[in-house]
Amino acid sequence: MIRLVEVLTAIWVGVSLFALMAVVLVDVILRNFLNSPLSAGTEITEVLMGALGFGALPLLALNLSHISVDLLPMRHGSPAHRTVGVVTSLLTAGIFWIMTERMYAMIARTARSGEVMPQLGLSWSWIWTGLCVLSALTVLAALVAALRAAVGAHVPQPGAEA
Repeated sequence: MIRLVEVLTAIWVGVSLFALMAVVLVDVILRNFLNSPLSAGTEITEVLMGALGFGALPLLALNLSHISVDLLPMRHGSPAHRTVGVVTSLLTAGIFWIMTERMYAMIARTARSGEVMPQLGLSWSWIWTGLCVLSALTVLAALVAALRAAVGAHVPQPGAEA
């Protein structure tokens, strides 16, 4: 199951990154050679940056592969090491829960006000919904990581690939 999540995340991030690269390339070419930037290029870039950034977060939380600094030396697999994994994952889940809740409030506000992107005409509530779902998936992934760390199933070795 985790392998499937890794593959889907890699595809999601790869497609988002390629699309972002293509949009920027076309925008630069049009701007420099035809003196006419890509219509809605900025808005497309904003959406793709959100998809790229938030798309990778659930896998990072699940594998505890986010950037970390070990301030205290401890033996891999020790109770203290597992405790750090649990606390880190619960803190990640809490932070992303707050972000998810705030994004949910933005969905309601933008849906009520009918805010749309000026060039694309896409409702901002749809964008916030996508980010909110990815943030909620990060919460779930962090909770799973906390459970796995609590039972000693997976706490990566510091400096090792997850």
